Amino acid sequence: MPKQRDRFQEVLTEAIDDMMEHGFDSVERVQHWTRRLAEAAGESSRMSEQDLAKMLREELARTYKRMVEDGGLVKFHPGVQRFTIDKLKPAMRSELDRRIMASADLIKLNREQAIAKTLQRFQGWSTSIPPNGVSGEKKAAVKANVRKSLTQLPFEERRVLIDQGHKLTAAISEIVASDGGAIAGRWRSNWRQAGYDYREDHKERDEQVYLVRDSWAHQRGLVKKGGNPFYDEITAVGQEPFCRCYMVWLYNLRDLPQDMLTVKGKDALGEARAKVGRFADSEKAPKEQVDYVTAWADPETRCARCSMFVQMSAGEVGNKCTAVEGTIDASAHCRLFKPARAKTDVAPKVGAAADVLRIERVRALIADATSKAGLDLSR
Repeated sequence: MPKQRDRFQEVLTEAIDDMMEHGFDSVERVQHWTRRLAEAAGESSRMSEQDLAKMLREELARTYKRMVEDGGLVKFHPGVQRFTIDKLKPAMRSELDRRIMASADLIKLNREQAIAKTLQRFQGWSTSIPPNGVSGEKKAAVKANVRKSLTQLPFEERRVLIDQGHKLTAAISEIVASDGGAIAGRWRSNWRQAGYDYREDHKERDEQVYLVRDSWAHQRGLVKKGGNPFYDEITAVGQEPFCRCYMVWLYNLRDLPQDMLTVKGKDALGEARAKVGRFADSEKAPKEQVDYVTAWADPETRCARCSMFVQMSAGEVGNKCTAVEGTIDASAHCRLFKPARAKTDVAPKVGAAADVLRIERVRALIADATSKAGLDLSR
């Protein structure tokens, strides 16, 4: 018994031999071979639904693991903490399952279309042969032309898997952006990569910032579109077939171009920075008084998790703390921080408004630390 992968080739050879011998002498002859070729094509490309689902799940699960479990999402969400991503795992797992189903449907559709094109080529060739089988074409060339769609099928299926992987990456990244409170995103294109068939309009979007409509900053009147449309007014990253662009999501006012800040937004950003400066000298506690430790091992209680931590943007020197003097390392730790925050489901607020909202809390913590140390800051 011939292998399934050879079955179509065997039937195709028989069909070509018969048609070249007899020619197009009846519709029934063409229909007979079309029917047999359809059956053989189905057998040669057939994969059980269980095997197909297994293949898709393994492929897309690797993408999911790389992004969610291995920390790949950090590339798209600078500053977003691990517990925020962990909280969203159920939603991201649902997106994974949805992508597996969509990929399976698309692969099945591609197979049906490939078989239909193969049969169409055979019918077109067979009905062009006069009765009595006059044809000068070589059999090998005919078979290659008829089989073209089926031979490309594995390549097309692989492309579907790769494309769905990019779509999964974009979708779970957008889940984090939506829940985490992103206010904008910076478009990144791979147009510089050799051999990548990029879209010209996507190249033009490279490094452009697009505002998220109805974000917390937009609702408070702190931001505006600037020179670009809202993100929902253009095609999203990964939306178009085989698009490999991605978005780096922005969460802070200080990360936006100046033309995207309203007067109110600029005032809020300036006020927050002024608050940082207001604590810069006499009101800040020395590092030794708060047991400051650089390169703290526990990521759950590092300075980057603290509401008092102020990460400086490009062009500014060093990170700062609203309560502790000097330059602050993002991976450091001090005893002013409340580790209990890590056990809640509420993400700490970030950005320019964070310090403004917590000034009183900062003052209380500083007073507690300095009084225990025997310091008097009232002088």
